[in-house]
Amino acid sequence: MTIVNPIVTPTNLSGFPAGLHNYTNITPFTYRDGMSFLEKVESLQNWLYTILVPHIDGEMSSFETAWNDEVTSLIATVNTALTTQADEVNTAISTETASNDQKIADLTTWVSEQIATIVQNSLEANDGVVQGLVNNTNSLARAALDAVYQKKGTVDDTAVSHLLDTDTATREAFDGRYFKASGATLDVPHGGTGRTSDTPNALIAGGTASDTAQVSISPSTAGYFLKSGGPDSLPSFVELINDNAPNAGKTYSSTKIEALVASKAIYDTFANRPAIASVKDGTIFACSDLPEQYIAQGGVWRVIGSGGNELGYAEINAQTVTTAGAGTTPVPIVGLATTFKVGVRPIRVLFCADVANELANSRTLIDILLDGVKAYTILVPSPSTAPMWVTGSGSVRLPAAIGGTALVPGSTHTISTQVYCDTTAGRAHVTGNPGSPGNLQVVTA
Repeated sequence: MTIVNPIVTPTNLSGFPAGLHNYTNITPFTYRDGMSFLEKVESLQNWLYTILVPHIDGEMSSFETAWNDEVTSLIATVNTALTTQADEVNTAISTETASNDQKIADLTTWVSEQIATIVQNSLEANDGVVQGLVNNTNSLARAALDAVYQKKGTVDDTAVSHLLDTDTATREAFDGRYFKASGATLDVPHGGTGRTSDTPNALIAGGTASDTAQVSISPSTAGYFLKSGGPDSLPSFVELINDNAPNAGKTYSSTKIEALVASKAIYDTFANRPAIASVKDGTIFACSDLPEQYIAQGGVWRVIGSGGNELGYAEINAQTVTTAGAGTTPVPIVGLATTFKVGVRPIRVLFCADVANELANSRTLIDILLDGVKAYTILVPSPSTAPMWVTGSGSVRLPAAIGGTALVPGSTHTISTQVYCDTTAGRAHVTGNPGSPGNLQVVTA
């Protein structure tokens, strides 16, 4: 409650100096009680102007100030009371609104659950009815589905027909599950191209985004190449131009490029060398199991490069290892044999070793054998003073066949040696040492 203080407070005023009483039969200049009437009037006038009027003015000013202060305080008190009440009202309204919103949300959830339950129960209860609509040849739903989706069997009715013709969750669900029938556009997010037709002989590329329709790269001039346009642009067909010095600006035809690409180098075993008809002229074939290279030229494989490549090698280098051949009976030279694979080139066999014969003026014979068949004989004369060590050496170029054994390219063969004398009385020896080993070498001719 607001308490208003009194505005006007009691004030002691000095009394009128002369008593006030009734005057009758006034004579202005008659003295009564020591004062004439005129003097009393002047005294009253003086008291009014000097005492009463200033006092009243002061009291009115104080009254005005006190009044204004009280009114201002009252207004502030009322405003505070109103503001407090407004806050309390707003708080109450907000609290009630939140409570109502939650109740509405709870109610909405409950209604949705009930509807879903009803729909589910309806579908389960009417499964046979839906089946009948799908299988009914006169069903509107079946006709609507047949017009939009690829038929597998049969399809439902009027309500479903309406849902399929509008932008609904049902339509979206069907689009996400089924392939559309011919004539309808299946978009990219659902596994389609987003297109209703293709450009003849054009390449198909992805759209500008992951879910936009695919686009065509138009066919171009014969012989042109597909060049990348970078990560943000489609590729295009262009003529191939060399950008590098010293051939900058030079163009390459597709025929020349095809020849360059086709004439590649192949590295494999000889057995896997491709048929000449399957490669372009200029193709290089390098054997992985033979020291030979070939070039396809004029319908045949031609060996290229120089010969002299080693195919096999063996040696004896200890003086204590000596092979002795008595008389005319050949004896294998232990340690001087090697197995190798032949290519297209002919081969050359080279022999060199220290040889001695116990019979003076006789001859020692060294046979070169190809797969056990004698291919060549080296004659080593014995000095007049025996025994004396001499160097026996020789070489032979072996053609395509020796003694019925064909040197088929890619085939494997063995070169071995044997020693004997030209007379029964002779006794031959073959040896080597670390400084001059006896050796057998097979190279390409």
